[in-house]
Amino acid sequence: MIKNAAWNEAESFDALWDQYGDLVYNLAVRLAGSSKEGWLLARAALLVARQNLSAMEGHTPTQWLYQITLQTWYAPYEHQRSLWNRWFKEKKFSWELSLPDSVESSLTYLSDRHEAIALLLKTLDYPQRMMAILRLGDGFSVGDIGQMVPFGDGQINKLTRKATERLAKALANSGNAASGSREEDRTAKVSSFLREWKPLKAPMSLKADVVQKRVYQKRMQVEHIPNQYSLKGIIWVWVIVLSILAGSLGYFFVTGRQLRDVMDAQLMHQAPGESSARRAD
Repeated sequence: MIKNAAWNEAESFDALWDQYGDLVYNLAVRLAGSSKEGWLLARAALLVARQNLSAMEGHTPTQWLYQITLQTWYAPYEHQRSLWNRWFKEKKFSWELSLPDSVESSLTYLSDRHEAIALLLKTLDYPQRMMAILRLGDGFSVGDIGQMVPFGDGQINKLTRKATERLAKALANSGNAASGSREEDRTAKVSSFLREWKPLKAPMSLKADVVQKRVYQKRMQVEHIPNQYSLKGIIWVWVIVLSILAGSLGYFFVTGRQLRDVMDAQLMHQAPGESSARRAD
């Protein structure tokens, strides 16, 4: 697909959407836990994919798109856990905050089975949820998962075990017999439940929004319209401000010292008669 140099970006993305649009959308909905937030996550992931279509070369499209979607979803979670956010308590990130009104009114809501699986997955934290979807739901190998997520083989196996235990307990509490003494039985029952997810059709509003945003990005690049303040620009502004402040302080310090020296010199070289008259007074 990408090796054909005659294709432009739009044609390449059309082909990508036709073959893998549903795949990205279904992964996004399961990760985010709702059709609304899943739509936003899929849009962000597909926009990244469209911007970097040449990077697919040398990778299988499925793993490449999975990796982009997982990274797009996991990045806000990592930021929330950062030391900076723990100190300053920034507002919690939510994909649903920026959902367009026109899209929200046209979304197809999930079926009861889809809702049950999504709610079950949302009981897990982000790393465990990834393992439940990738390892238990979609059947990726540990080696394949290691190429898509920032975890080693040992961490992947540990997170998968924890996810299996929590999901099996949740299923047992809800009336689904998923608990048992053997780990193999619990894993098989949890996997069977997660694989009841029937693939959803990605809405065309998703593709249209990605195309529209990409066109807008290109127009901004061509017209050199700044869409945000860059970190480099902010640093340069502060360097200039601090330089001016330091220069002003230095000027007042030097001129003040020179004035003091002049006044001291004038006092030391006063005429003797003038000094005697002052004493007599």
